[in-house]
Amino acid sequence: MIPFDSKWSDVEALIRVAISELKGDEILFRIHANERSITHRLAVCLEKHFVGWNVDCEYSRIGEDSSNYKRLLLPSAENVTHFDMNGSRVYPDIVIHHRGQNATSDNLLVIEAKTVWSQVPDEQDIRKLKAFTGEYPVNQFIKYRFGLFLKFDESGEAEEFQLFDSNLKDFRE
Repeated sequence: MIPFDSKWSDVEALIRVAISELKGDEILFRIHANERSITHRLAVCLEKHFVGWNVDCEYSRIGEDSSNYKRLLLPSAENVTHFDMNGSRVYPDIVIHHRGQNATSDNLLVIEAKTVWSQVPDEQDIRKLKAFTGEYPVNQFIKYRFGLFLKFDESGEAEEFQLFDSNLKDFRE
């Protein structure tokens, strides 16, 4: 099992192997499949490499309380439409975590993915990743060690691969 305090390079290596495996499902990219179809297949690939962790798509729960949902608190911004300072529910594309737990050490990675054919602006997902990794100076309901923004092209290549690191409080490309 890859430990929570792993270096990014160790986590990244596993992600890149999973992305390479995903490219074998080339029809998804060729026919411009829906983002949810692509992220589901990526989660299946990731699951093989993150033994001891749960890999979930669109997972919105915190802990074991069925009424406790993931929420983000974001500074007001005119282009943020799905969530605001009121703490609206969010559904990350993929999370690698320990399901039913909510200690920081139980939340390894949150991924938001897009395709080059998507009409939805990237900025909304980037704001979510910054909040999920602690960049915004408000108390979040949940925090992940790493965040990752991926943007896939028609061949399945991740043409954008942006890291958000909760220890660095910044993001690198």
